[in-house]
Amino acid sequence: MIKMITRLTAIALICTMIAGCSSNSRKSKRDNDDDDDSDKTEATTESSEVDKDSLEYYMNQPDTKKMLDDQVSELLSNPSYKDIFKDIKWEAKNNDLTYSYYYAQDFTDVQISQIKDNLDKQIDSLNTTIDSVKDSLEKSIGIRPASITYVYFDASGNEITRISH
Repeated sequence: MIKMITRLTAIALICTMIAGCSSNSRKSKRDNDDDDDSDKTEATTESSEVDKDSLEYYMNQPDTKKMLDDQVSELLSNPSYKDIFKDIKWEAKNNDLTYSYYYAQDFTDVQISQIKDNLDKQIDSLNTTIDSVKDSLEKSIGIRPASITYVYFDASGNEITRISH
């Protein structure tokens, strides 16, 4: 169980680090925004209502979104994870980032209790990981998430637990 939780945290860290890999284009674009409006990315109707200096705007840009979605697909096809998770989703809303992990199986009440207990025992470590992810994002794209949340679901979509920092 502890090994599985460590993998979950690693997945979140990997996904978030992927977002940071394309940070140079974000920083360059933001630096050039004052000089030349012709280089601005055309936003969809939905994104035009989003603050352009937010994590939500950045992570939902077509290139960044595709890169993150591709990375999740790659992780889900990895033999180490494909039997554990049936899906992993991410969502950026304003400057809040949420990762939703959908296990490939349903759990008994006893198993759910064990999962929650194990996560509670690791909360300091998980918060340190979340802080590290926030630091990495801030350094790479210039935006510090207000919160990062991990939400765990069973195969039926029932929420098991939520960790936010």
